[in-house]
Amino acid sequence: MKKIILIAVFLIAGLAFQTNANTPVPGERFGFFYSSLAPYGIWIQIDYGVNVWQPNIMRRNWSPYRYGQWIWTNDGWYWDSYEPFGWITYHYGRWYYDDYYGWIWVPDDQWGPAWVEWRYDNDYIGWAPLPPYANFSINIGIHFSVNFFTPYSHWHFVRYNNFCSPHISNYYISNNYVNNFFSKTKYRTNYGFQDGRVVNRGVDVNFVKSRSGQDIKTREIRAVSNPADLRLQDRDRNRNEIRTFIGSREEISRGDTRNIEFRKADRNSSLETSRMEIGRSRDINREESINRSNENRTIIRESVPKVESRNNEVQNRNIQREREMSPQTIPPRNNTIENRNRSEERINRETTTRENKPIYTPQRVERKTEIKRENPPQQTIERRSSGNERGNSSTNGNRERRR
Repeated sequence: MKKIILIAVFLIAGLAFQTNANTPVPGERFGFFYSSLAPYGIWIQIDYGVNVWQPNIMRRNWSPYRYGQWIWTNDGWYWDSYEPFGWITYHYGRWYYDDYYGWIWVPDDQWGPAWVEWRYDNDYIGWAPLPPYANFSINIGIHFSVNFFTPYSHWHFVRYNNFCSPHISNYYISNNYVNNFFSKTKYRTNYGFQDGRVVNRGVDVNFVKSRSGQDIKTREIRAVSNPADLRLQDRDRNRNEIRTFIGSREEISRGDTRNIEFRKADRNSSLETSRMEIGRSRDINREESINRSNENRTIIRESVPKVESRNNEVQNRNIQREREMSPQTIPPRNNTIENRNRSEERINRETTTRENKPIYTPQRVERKTEIKRENPPQQTIERRSSGNERGNSSTNGNRERRR
């Protein structure tokens, strides 16, 4: 009995050790996000190397990009959130609605003024959070790794005159009528890259101005690396600058994660992590492969001048060999051959002209004409002579009869 108990204890300990071994080391990439968001939610490991964050605010009808204000900046449409965790979750990463866990946030280290997709018509404008399948590239913009359809309940629609309101959450269209506005509006994403940062132009600001009848000012984004500089008292409608946290990859990877709990997922998530292009450790492998490819390119570039120098040496050797050959004998040979060819061409031309000249000489032409002129008189003379002979013979016959 004791042996069975010991075996069971060893098996349980082995399974626990395996799960701990499979658990990725937190803080290797998003340590700053792990420590900053831990007071406002929980971290869940849904897949190996993929940790997602679930906010504690999960009341009814809550959704991302709901409580805040849209501000037009030099980097496009900026979402100024009123929530204590919004300075991270609305400018980094993507949001996803899981069938079991609800709204979860997938971290990423690329900053943006707002990661949303847009729909609009002449009367209403709407937005919804981009899923983790949406990735940004400088040449393409936003592209999806899967055919993803954003549900109607994830969209927020308002009139243009309420779009820039600081109390925009009071003007949302009810979820019961969102599908009607969805079918009438057009889809739009307009992301770019400027001055080393992502730009979200969304719906044209001039079109929003004309439809809303409001004078929308352009405000400047001021990047800060210390979250303490983001103060709530700085939220003023008339301020000309927006403070936002924009950290480097080294700053985002720092953080004390010793007291942070990473829960193991109770159930499988509906998020296809294998089709996801952000928030995975394989991006680091991509960077390493890119660096390796760049190193190989530099090695190849360094080896190219050596090859060129070798080719130049071979060419110089060939030139020297040609110079060592007797250059005086070559030109006379070529000149004699050219002179012979020219003389032969002259002789051939003269012979051909001489042979052809007798055919077209005017003497032969005159002879032909003389023959033509001499023939008719001979015929007439012969005819006359024959007629005279006949006449003479007839006269002689008559003479003889008279006698």
